[in-house]
Amino acid sequence: MARRNVLLAVALCLGLIVGIVSCGPAGESPSLLQVCSDQDCTKPISVIDFGAIPPGYSRGVIVPVYISNRSTAEISVTGDDDGSLCCPGYVTLDAAPPKFYSEREIAPGESERFHILLDITGTPSPQTCNFRVTITVEGEDGLSFSRVFPAKVTILKE
Repeated sequence: MARRNVLLAVALCLGLIVGIVSCGPAGESPSLLQVCSDQDCTKPISVIDFGAIPPGYSRGVIVPVYISNRSTAEISVTGDDDGSLCCPGYVTLDAAPPKFYSEREIAPGESERFHILLDITGTPSPQTCNFRVTITVEGEDGLSFSRVFPAKVTILKE
């Protein structure tokens, strides 16, 4: 009986370890969501680089991405800069045409094109601004997690 309990405890521990390794840190499920630069999701993105912009630039900077739903449920995605943006402005995640910008649902096994928009307000000083972009997933059956990506933008000198 004691040996059976030990084997059961070992099996439960191994299951927990496998769950932690496959799902990553708490609140993050990278195996269920992939953010890529190509439609087939063969080129995963690890950093979101908004490039270099001239001083006084007052338009948005768009980085196109493809988001792949690797789960078995329909998901909805949103994105923001989680308050870490060091220059004045904000980040949003919008669906790319032909979808309307507010259509953020992705069917199981599908990839959809999105735009990560950095909208700069005011006149930030020349700098390289490092911040984070968070993509949050909400799905059926209570599925909920976030992926955080390092991001940067360089504001050039005049």
